[in-house]
This record gives sequence, C-alpha cells and structure tokens, in this order.
Amino acid sequence: MKQTARAANIVCATFKYRTELELQQMKPLMVQNLIPLCSSQYERQFNTVRIPGAETDRIVHYPDSHHIAVYHKGRWYQVFMYYKAKLLEPCELQIQLDEIIRDETPPADGEEHLAALTAGDRTLWATARESFFRSGCNRSSLAAIEKAAFVLILEDTEFEIGRVAYDGYGVSYVIAEDIIFFHISSRRSSPETDSQRFGKQICKAFTDMHALFEEQTGST
Repeated sequence: MKQTARAANIVCATFKYRTELELQQMKPLMVQNLIPLCSSQYERQFNTVRIPGAETDRIVHYPDSHHIAVYHKGRWYQVFMYYKAKLLEPCELQIQLDEIIRDETPPADGEEHLAALTAGDRTLWATARESFFRSGCNRSSLAAIEKAAFVLILEDTEFEIGRVAYDGYGVSYVIAEDIIFFHISSRRSSPETDSQRFGKQICKAFTDMHALFEEQTGST
C-alpha cells in the first residue's frame, strides 16, 4: 500500500475515533476491571495546542477543527477534511496527499524550520511569537497549524524519534513509505498507567482500524 493511501486511511479513521470521543461512545479504561478511569482528557488529543507565555504556558483546546496540518519536505499544508459537512473518504484524501508528495515548490523563507521555535526556551518562543506572529501571513499560517485537529508528517526517509514529552505522556506518529512508526515518551508514570500500557492501547486501536477497513473492503 502506498504511503499516501496508508496515511489517508489512518487520518480518516482517526477522525471517526474523534467523533466517537465527542459523542462519548468510547468505553473508559478500567482499573482491575472495576474502576473506570476519567476520560475527560481524551478530547485533548485533538484540536489542542500549548501556547507559550513569558512566565507560564497555557493549554488551549478548540471546540472543533475541520482540517489537519501536513508537513512534507519543509513545507506546511492546510488540508480540509470535510466537504459539505461530510468527512472525506480515504480515496478523496489520498488525492490531496498525492499532490503534496508531487509538489516540488521550495519552502518559503523560514518555513522549513518553523517547528524549531517550539523546541527551544519557552520564554524566547513566547517573545518571538508576539513579535513576529501577531499579524499578517505569519499569524494566519501559524493559526492554521495550531488550530488543526492534528499534524500529519509525510516523510520519505527513516529516522529515530526522540523524546517528545517532559511532563506526562507524549505521542508522535511518522508515516513512512511502507511502515508506521509511533513513539511514546514519559518521565513520570502512575501505577495504573504507563507508557507500555499506553502503547498497547495504540496498537489495539490500529488493529481495530485495520479490521474496520478490512470489513468495509470485504463488503463492497
């Protein structure tokens, strides 16, 4: 299966998963099959951004987002996921992702290294954000990324995924040519939840998605 086909299927399945979260149709994780864990934070997997501040950051969760941000070879794209209030089919999304892969337009000045600003000192990032991203094209471009449901990275080379979280749990996904990588990092764990258990839940979700699409393919 092509990289873009795999990515399109995962993105569409993830949006369906988000809908189930919003409709509170997901069963909560259970402690010893008796005590349900609070699922209120699940919604922050989507439409959520950490805004830098001079003294402290703040988490902003948007009620909804109809697009994803796609990064490929130093360029950012805003890809809308709905047409006339209906979620795109994977084949429709794949057409757009194929166009992104074929696009040979060089990145705009600074576009390729935009994400590096979030990896440095948070106060410096807050200052840069206030100075250079408060108006015009920079503001609208950054908003398109920050207000996306999530970010999709299309890579053509393999690389090692480093730590993505310094507090709590962080998850990153990379969809390469013929394989999907995901990485979970954490510095602190609870007796009731840890990175290994979280990884098993993600693997189960991928397995469920695969079964869902296999079932749909078999019924057509």
